[in-house]
Amino acid sequence: MKVTVWDVNRVFWKIMKPYRWLALWITIFSILASAIGVAHPYLYKLFFDILSGESIPFYQSQDLSLLIIIVMIGVLGILGNVSYRIGGFFNTRFQPMMIRDIERYGFSYILDHSYRFFTNNFTGSLVRKVRRLSRSFEKLADQFHWKFLHIFTKLLGVFLVLYFQYELIAYVLLAWIIVFILVNIIISRWKLRYDEQRAEADSHVTATLADAVTNNPRSNYLEVNGMR
Repeated sequence: MKVTVWDVNRVFWKIMKPYRWLALWITIFSILASAIGVAHPYLYKLFFDILSGESIPFYQSQDLSLLIIIVMIGVLGILGNVSYRIGGFFNTRFQPMMIRDIERYGFSYILDHSYRFFTNNFTGSLVRKVRRLSRSFEKLADQFHWKFLHIFTKLLGVFLVLYFQYELIAYVLLAWIIVFILVNIIISRWKLRYDEQRAEADSHVTATLADAVTNNPRSNYLEVNGMR
C-alpha cells in the first residue's frame, strides 16, 4: 500500500491533538512577531517624513512627533523580540513531546505486526524509518512556524501597504508571488522522486549496517558473556 502525504499528516494531527493549544500559541506569537517586523519600516518612513517636514502627524509639533515615533519603534522592537522568545519557549516544549509521541506511536505500530513481518524486513531499516518520521515533523513544524508564517505575514503586510499607496505595484507583487509559488511547486514535485530514492538508499544502508552489527557472531558472543 502506498503511503501518501495526507496519510502522514493525519497521523501527525492525531498525535498533535493533545498539544494543539501549544501549537496555536506558537502560531499566534510567530504571526505577532512578523507583523511587528512589517510595521517597523513604515515607522521609519514616518520618521523621515517628519524629519524632512513633509508631514507632522502628532500635535503639529515636529520634535514631539519624532519623539513619539522613536518611542513606538523601541516599544515595538521590544514587543517583537518578546513575542519571538515566547513562541520559542512554547516551541521547546511542543516539539520534544511531539517527537517522543511520534516515535512511541511508530514503534507501537511496528510491534503489532507478525513475526513474518520482521523476518522479511531489516530491523535497522524499520528503526530508521520511525526516526525519520519524527524528525520530518520537527522540520515541518520549523518550516511552518518560523518560515512560512513569517513570509506569509510580511508579504501580506507589504501587499496591503502597497495596495493603499500604489495599487499597480501591489498587483505586480501579487503576480510575482503567484508565479514564484507555481515554479517552486513544479520544482518540488520534480525533486520529490529523487528525495524518495535518497531516503530509500539511506534506509537500506543504515539497515544493513545495523543488522550486520547485531547479527555478528562476535557481538553475540560478547553479549552472552556480559562483556563490552
